[in-house]
Amino acid sequence: MTPGPKKVRRLGGEPAKGVEKVKADVEKIGRYLEHEACRSGYVIAFEECDYGFGRDFAAKAEAESGCQVRFVRVMNGERASPS
Repeated sequence: MTPGPKKVRRLGGEPAKGVEKVKADVEKIGRYLEHEACRSGYVIAFEECDYGFGRDFAAKAEAESGCQVRFVRVMNGERASPS
């Protein structure tokens, strides 16, 4: 029997947990890049509310780890433009 798709964890009600999860993912992908397990790495964060990422979060993450971060803002169930 083939396992079904993973369930998506919604962190919409807990912004601090969302920020920590994205930071942990950036660190993990950074390690993969450092050890040459991959040539490029991305973390895509779907924001269902204002998680409070600083304007320079993505630039700092890429400079420090090589991992690129992209945000897709979702408001009221509708997708807003990505940043």
